[in-house]
Amino acid sequence: MPDHASQLKQAFEAILKELSGKSPVRSDAEYIAIAHRFRRSGRPNWAIKTLDRILTRGATDPNAWFVLALSHRDLQEMEPAYIAICEAAKRAPKRADIAFLKAQTAYETWRPATTLFKKALVLSPQNLDLVKNAALALVSEEKSERGIELLQHSLIENPLWLEGHRQLASIKTVMGYSSADASYAAAAKLNPDHEGVRLGWFHLFAQAKDWERAKKILAEAADTVKTSAAFKKAAIFLRTETGETLDEAELSELASADEDAGFDLCRVRYYLRQNLPDRAEQIAQAYVGTHHQRMFWPYLSICWRLLNDPRFEWLEGDGQFISSTSLPFSANDLEQLATVLRQLHMHQQPYLEQSVRGGTQTDRNLFFNPQPEIQDLRKKIQHALEAYSSQLPAPTKEVHPLLSICPDRFSFSGAWSVRLKRQGFHTTHTHVLGWVSSALYIRVPDENELGPAPSGYLSFGRPPAELETGLSSFQSVKPEPAKLILFPSYTWHGTEPFSDGERLTVAFDVVPG
Repeated sequence: MPDHASQLKQAFEAILKELSGKSPVRSDAEYIAIAHRFRRSGRPNWAIKTLDRILTRGATDPNAWFVLALSHRDLQEMEPAYIAICEAAKRAPKRADIAFLKAQTAYETWRPATTLFKKALVLSPQNLDLVKNAALALVSEEKSERGIELLQHSLIENPLWLEGHRQLASIKTVMGYSSADASYAAAAKLNPDHEGVRLGWFHLFAQAKDWERAKKILAEAADTVKTSAAFKKAAIFLRTETGETLDEAELSELASADEDAGFDLCRVRYYLRQNLPDRAEQIAQAYVGTHHQRMFWPYLSICWRLLNDPRFEWLEGDGQFISSTSLPFSANDLEQLATVLRQLHMHQQPYLEQSVRGGTQTDRNLFFNPQPEIQDLRKKIQHALEAYSSQLPAPTKEVHPLLSICPDRFSFSGAWSVRLKRQGFHTTHTHVLGWVSSALYIRVPDENELGPAPSGYLSFGRPPAELETGLSSFQSVKPEPAKLILFPSYTWHGTEPFSDGERLTVAFDVVPG
C-alpha cells in the first residue's frame, strides 16, 4: 500500500493532468481547496503550480490569489506573495483575512503598512493579533507614540491580554521610553489574582537580569498566585539564577510534578553552577530526540566538555563546523550596503531578550526587504550556505543536531543587522530557532579603533559567565569586512568589546525547508 507521501504525489500529478486538458473536470473552488490541502501538507510549491494553472485559465475567485499568497510566503518568496495578496484584495476588498494578510505582507517586506492595517482594523476591530501588528507597523514608520497609544488603548479594554503587555513593554524598551512595565503594573493592580499577568511582569525583568525588580514582583504577588506550580517554579528560577543553593527536595518535587522543559533547563543551569555536570547531563540527555532538544544541545556541549566526554568533540566537530569565507563584495559594494543598513536602524536600545550590548538591532526579517543591495546579499549568502552544507561530514547514526539534517533547501527563520558602537559586544548565547547561524561583517573598526587582540573578535565555546564553569573559548575569529562566518546554532558564541568606531554586521538563522 502506498504511503501518504506517495498518495499525495499521485494526487498532485492527477490534478496537473486534469488541468492540462481542454476543459476542467472540477470547479475553481474545488481546485483551490485541493491546492490549499497541498500547502497544508507541506507542499506549497505544488499549490502554486495548481493555482497558476487555474489562474492562467481565467479563474477570478479571490481565494485563488489568497492561497497563492500564503503558498509563496511559506517558501519565503515575499515579492510574489505581495503581488498575489494585492490581487486578492482587489477582488475582495471587504474580506478581513485578506486585508490582514495584505497589511502584514506589506509590513514584512518593509513597505509602508499603517494605512493598510487601519483598513484591516475597520473590518476586524477585535482581532488583537491585528492590533499588535498594526502597532509594530506604526513603530517601523517612526510613529512609535501612536503605536504605543494603540496598544495602551487595547489593553484598557483587554487588561489580561498578555501578548499585548509583552509587546508594549518591548516597544517602549527599544524606543528608549521609561516605565516599560507600566501596563503590567496597572493590570496586576486591577487583577491581583491573575497568575499570567504577574508572571509575565516577572519575566520582563528576568530577561533583563534585573533581579531586584523581578524579586520584588514575586514578593508582592497575591497569596492565591503564590500557591500555583508556575509561581513556585518562577521563584526557584529566580533563586538559582541569583546564586542561591537549594535543597534537593525543592527541585525534585517540582520537577516530578509534570514534564516542563523550561524548568528542566533551569535545573540544568543550576547543577552546572553547583559543579555537578553529571547531574545536568542526565537531565539534558533525556530531551535528545524530542521537540525541545534544541534548548538542551548547548548545555550538553558544556556538560560533555566538563566531563571530558568524547561526545563533546562529536558534537562540536573539534571546531571544523565553524566556517569562515569572504563573500565577493568590493569596497564600494560594502559601503553602499552599509548605507542601506544604517537607515534601517531606528531603535534607541537593544531588545531585552537579545545579546546586543552597546548597539541596536533591526526588526523584521532583513532578507524580506526588497532593496536590491539586500537581495544581492541574500543571493550571495544562499550560495555560501549551499557550499557550507555540501562540505559537512556525512550524517552519523546517532541523532546529531547538525549532521543528521541534510536539507534540499534552506529558509531563514530570522535575519537582522546589528550596529555596535564604542565598547559594544554580544553576550554569550546560542540560537535555539536555528540549524546554522552566522555573522557577516559589513563595516569593522580600523586597527587603531579596534584595540589589541582579541578586541572585537567572535569567540566560540565559552559558556555564559554566570554558570561559572571556568571554561574558555575554543576558537575565535578576527572581524574583517565581507567575512562570513557560519557555525552550528547550538554552539556558544559571543563577541569581545572593541575600543571605538562602528561594527556593522548582518546575521541570520537558517533552518531546513
